[in-house]
Amino acid sequence: MNDLSDSCGMPHVRAASTSSESLEGAGESRHAWPWDVRLSKDTNNICYGAIIQPAWVLTAAHCLLGLEDQSLRSLLVETGGPKNQRRGVRRLVLHPQYDPSSQDYDVALLQLDSPLLITEHALSVCLPCSGPEVPQSQVCMLSSWESQTGGPWNSTVEPLEVPLVSHADCERYNTGRLTARMLCAGPPQHRGQDTCT
Repeated sequence: MNDLSDSCGMPHVRAASTSSESLEGAGESRHAWPWDVRLSKDTNNICYGAIIQPAWVLTAAHCLLGLEDQSLRSLLVETGGPKNQRRGVRRLVLHPQYDPSSQDYDVALLQLDSPLLITEHALSVCLPCSGPEVPQSQVCMLSSWESQTGGPWNSTVEPLEVPLVSHADCERYNTGRLTARMLCAGPPQHRGQDTCT
């Protein structure tokens, strides 16, 4: 097998476009998001995250608010793929400027109790460099895990394509306050098509 340690953001399976009439073919691309992980607490799904290094996961602070003062032993991080990997959490780091009321700086890091084995089904995502803003109407891909009715969460990641929307346009449809660190995505006519963090 090739060395995958430096292959951030380079899945071995191509993602299927969701712009077609249906998500046919999404089954073949379920491993096209090998950095996606599921976070659970006491076996309950609470959020999603992305592998940024073998022992570190990036996620949303709002998912873990209040847990920083509790034992982390009940938290579990799980990768997708045919050979799911599960890790406990050693340390939780909330962004020091996280504001629960505005959701500004809604970022957290999880240090795993042991590094993930980097495979074609568990890779690091590439983090963006600081620089110019992403252009309006740029199409982005959202992903989330699907659940089986009456059964456990499985490893299939369902993609959804959404265009970025300017803050001015977004504020017409969103009662919440947007900050300079937030992106708004998805046209109003597609309201209801979304995914969790």
